[in-house]
Amino acid sequence: MRNIVAIILMIGLVLVGWNYSMKVPRQQKSELKKAVGLAKEYEVKGYYKDAIIEYKKALEIQDCKEWKRCIVIDYLAMGDMKSFKKEAVNYLKIYDDEEIYIGLINYYFESNDKESVSKYLDEAEKKYKGNEEIKALRNRLNGEYVLAYTDYIEVGEYMDGYAVAKIGAKNSSVSGCDEKESACSIILNQKGKSVIDVQFDEVYDVRRGRENSEGIIETTTLDESLESQVFATGDIFGEESPRALDENGYIRAVPFDDCCYKGVAHDERILVEKDGKWGYEYNASKENGNTQGCIYDDATVFDNGVAAVKMNGKWALIDKDENNITDYIFDDIYIDELKDCSRGRAVFVKQGGSEEYSLISLSGEVLSQDKYHEVKGFLGKSGVAAVKKDGEWGAIDNEGNVVLDYQYDELGSSTTDYIPFMNNNLWGYMDTNGNVMIEAKFDDARAINDNGYGFVNENGSWETITIYSLKGEDSLFD
Repeated sequence: MRNIVAIILMIGLVLVGWNYSMKVPRQQKSELKKAVGLAKEYEVKGYYKDAIIEYKKALEIQDCKEWKRCIVIDYLAMGDMKSFKKEAVNYLKIYDDEEIYIGLINYYFESNDKESVSKYLDEAEKKYKGNEEIKALRNRLNGEYVLAYTDYIEVGEYMDGYAVAKIGAKNSSVSGCDEKESACSIILNQKGKSVIDVQFDEVYDVRRGRENSEGIIETTTLDESLESQVFATGDIFGEESPRALDENGYIRAVPFDDCCYKGVAHDERILVEKDGKWGYEYNASKENGNTQGCIYDDATVFDNGVAAVKMNGKWALIDKDENNITDYIFDDIYIDELKDCSRGRAVFVKQGGSEEYSLISLSGEVLSQDKYHEVKGFLGKSGVAAVKKDGEWGAIDNEGNVVLDYQYDELGSSTTDYIPFMNNNLWGYMDTNGNVMIEAKFDDARAINDNGYGFVNENGSWETITIYSLKGEDSLFD
């Protein structure tokens, strides 16, 4: 095994003392002393297997953390990596040990088991903050990835945990699509897998879910309100009107079946379209809720308590009670593919006849003096948005601060430290300091979500990419 000597030196063989319990009989004390003494002698001579046998004899008489640790180290020293892994994993289930963590992570690197590297690195970083060797191992993992063949025709960005992908009409892996002349749309979860077994002509809206007290999105707890019942809406293959579905894929009844468009509940309001006009309905738990009805020429879903509505050719921001936050002063609003303008707690607007965007807060205040010729919206409540200024792309945060300077051919928005960038018509990923994490080698690339999953295009086909350094303990490969 390569680098085995370096690993052994890193961990170090320790000479271990021991204390005998008064409860251990004299004869067993003698046997303990003999076994441990022999084990130490064997280690000095390099007879690691014999040392392990003696330590195990001692452990049959008395439990001892240090002897267990020596067994782990001796397996590593003798090059029995299978036994080393087994003993190290079992040891770390009981004891915290910085050096054993580092040794195990190095083993997984040598074995090219990047999933396990990521898992134990996450654990080690939590336990031993600031350890330079662990930092070096993290840097070694950064940029490591794997591709999974998925053959999507098109994919959207991950937004709040979900993405929409199109699969070809003749793709036999998706039921129903082989009967269609056009492509099907499916909804993908954070691991890039179809979340419900339903195919759409078009997906209108996907429920973000609720944040718990720790700010983590939860989407699996259902109750009797429409906000929880409805998970996604859209035109389903074979259906003549838009439908609302729950997370199990069951079509659910809603109190406004005559609408041509219906979203899911955001901030208890549901965006609908009727007879060419847009408006909001309350969810089922708000029987007496008041709305203005479908009076707007266009509108977005509510997010972070704010939506945008259009009347007489101009846009305004409104609050959840449909009170104006701003006047109807905006010529245009950036709206993403799921009808959201305020996902990033800030809004891109055009005003005063300008062809360039400005960034404003949810209260309508200008956040930056920069003007952007082109923008790609925020994908979540944090992260960066890609913006184009003076012919060059850069990235800003939701307060308008420049994160990546305006010097790139093109960038993508991102919620993680993997930002898509284009160089010589090929795409890769860089971090927020401009360091290249993955060289530009793909025909196109989408953002990487918080679980380490995203999409890249090679030879006209979209594949799932998994970034190992973002994969935590709860997101290992299935």
